[in-house]
Amino acid sequence: MSPSSKAAADRLAWAASLAPLLIALPVLYGIGRTLLSLLGAADPFVDYSGVDVDAHAVHLGVALYADPNSAYSGQPYTPLFPWTWGALDAVKLWRGWGLLLVLISEAGLMALAGALAFRPRERSRGELLAAATCAVGAAGLAFWLVAFVPFNFLFAQRVDNPSWALALGGLLLVPAAARGSNRAAVAAGLLLTLGFWTKQSAVFGAVAAVAYLALAALAGATSWRRVAGFAGALAGLNVATFAALDLASGGWVWTMLVTMPNRHAVPVGFGDSARDLLRALAGVLALLAVVGAALAAAGGWRPSRLPRRRPSWPAGHDAQLALALGVFVVVGLLPAIQFRRAEGAVHNQYLGIAWALCLLLALALGHARRRPLPAGAAALAVVAAFAVSESARVQRRVSRDLSVQVPAKYLHARVAERPAALRDWARGRRVYHPVYTDVGVDRPADLYPGHDNVQQLLASGYQPGYLVRALLERRFDAVFLLQDSVRREVGAGTGRWEDNYTWKLDEVVRAKYDLASGMPRDVERARHVPSGLFPYDSPGLYVRRPGPDPAPWMARCFGPFHLGPATWEIRRGGGFWCRRGDGRSSVVMRRTRALQSELRTDQRAAWMEGEVVVDVPRELGRFELRLGEYAVSGERAGRDLRLVVSGYQRRFAQLIVPSPRVRIRLAGAFATNGSIRPAGRDAVAVRLPFAPRSRVSLVASSGSDASFDVSGLRLR
Repeated sequence: MSPSSKAAADRLAWAASLAPLLIALPVLYGIGRTLLSLLGAADPFVDYSGVDVDAHAVHLGVALYADPNSAYSGQPYTPLFPWTWGALDAVKLWRGWGLLLVLISEAGLMALAGALAFRPRERSRGELLAAATCAVGAAGLAFWLVAFVPFNFLFAQRVDNPSWALALGGLLLVPAAARGSNRAAVAAGLLLTLGFWTKQSAVFGAVAAVAYLALAALAGATSWRRVAGFAGALAGLNVATFAALDLASGGWVWTMLVTMPNRHAVPVGFGDSARDLLRALAGVLALLAVVGAALAAAGGWRPSRLPRRRPSWPAGHDAQLALALGVFVVVGLLPAIQFRRAEGAVHNQYLGIAWALCLLLALALGHARRRPLPAGAAALAVVAAFAVSESARVQRRVSRDLSVQVPAKYLHARVAERPAALRDWARGRRVYHPVYTDVGVDRPADLYPGHDNVQQLLASGYQPGYLVRALLERRFDAVFLLQDSVRREVGAGTGRWEDNYTWKLDEVVRAKYDLASGMPRDVERARHVPSGLFPYDSPGLYVRRPGPDPAPWMARCFGPFHLGPATWEIRRGGGFWCRRGDGRSSVVMRRTRALQSELRTDQRAAWMEGEVVVDVPRELGRFELRLGEYAVSGERAGRDLRLVVSGYQRRFAQLIVPSPRVRIRLAGAFATNGSIRPAGRDAVAVRLPFAPRSRVSLVASSGSDASFDVSGLRLR
């Protein structure tokens, strides 16, 4: 290479090294400011995910996995993060440990990006400085590109980024393990295991590691014995640990980590989730495409024309690292899209893919600066990304046309502190706050789940009976109401499980507690929590009413109910379905904020037999007794009940009973039509068509006080 060509190549290499600093320096400054703010806070508060309460539970010696009807139960994630936080609390009780652990894990991921980008062309001092500059820039650039993912949790005390730091760190050791390094194999297995026990979705790091080793064995680059040994050790260690924890928890580890996540509703379509993924990864994909294409052009890549018996295996370590990351992206792509579809899931499901692509980009940047064409392309691509980040006009257009949100370069956390007035006021009192759940708690019996934990349970079809019983029994001196919003209700399973559960809990508090008055202003202000993904606003602060319980009937209004031949669960409409106190298999619809509410069996039937007694004491009250799409319904009109048998939007028959109380005598029939006929003064005989594997529902309108006695009902 001539001196002029070498000088031009050096200038392009420096340009490729310096360009990422345009974005990296503001990023690093923001991280530093966040760290200083965090370390300067005595009682920091960043996010209300509930992980902090789980950590406090660990500190108090409370198990994280337990029956939520009888004890505190934590979030449905593997426990390493709260275990670590709780252990640090034993050294110093400080709420900032969670965010500090997140920042350390992200520093580890940035260090990986920097190490992959550090690819000096030679060992001269100037070249080492240029390569180090590129490494720093690539580290900051990776952080910024991950911020394209909405709900990236980069400054939230959540488990996602720590889990991927461990899993991807272990994955990058697998190529060395494939070449025969036992030390790398042990370290990789340990890091992959720790990643899984930080969050269970990081298991796909381990799957990618085994897939990489299998590909290496197919290509003859490692032995199948090594693949089997690594996979067997990894699976054996984790399965044994999981089984031991599950046994110790009485089966609740399996329930909370496997069963609960699989019971969430899936309202997001696969195509919508895939489009969300592309938008979240738009920044890193654009840069990776430009730099990768330039590297391919400079390297003279040509596809092989002749088929090979065995797949070719990359000889260089960097190529093997790139392959390992590529395998991870392929393995994790469909699960990430699928997990995003679940109710309550957000774009954080894409974080593992985003970090893997950023590590690939860092490796590409390190190699790009070694050749003039890729170096120039990389510099131009990064400068273009910087220009987009500086132009509000371009960002608005990108947001409008592509639905891609370009993040600010100066990223930082808003580190607040828990209200000192609330903390002081809670001393010596039992206070329930849906966000500051552990305020004033210094013994296990006083710890209850926060709103996010409650929402996770409800979204899976489980109920927070431990908290419900505490509210019903008025164990608290003061209660902050739960935030009741459409977003919260949908996230809690409305539309799939019991509707309007948050409203119901707040109604219990309003009935059994008095609205607080004369409270210190700063305690009242604790109803508003500005930090977190969304501001949290509690509708009010209530204190325990003096004297006897003003609403003891509410204790009979939380399902499931074991009535007659079946177990019944409150579903559409929600509200206060309550068992009667007379010991019979009867239930009454007392109150709901929906137009009507449904009580439904958890088992299926083909037809109904026997007798159901329905009483509608309120004028214009309505009821339905349903078997799948077939129903006998009634409406109160004066002293009469107008009964109709219908199905599939067809009315089969109708009848008027001169009483607000009716005995419905049921019989199944292999027919396409239903029928109804008188069977006494206040009794009717009803035949409903055969409806295999259908649910049975009791439906009553709001304000009807309709009651159902199902002691004589039989299901077949």
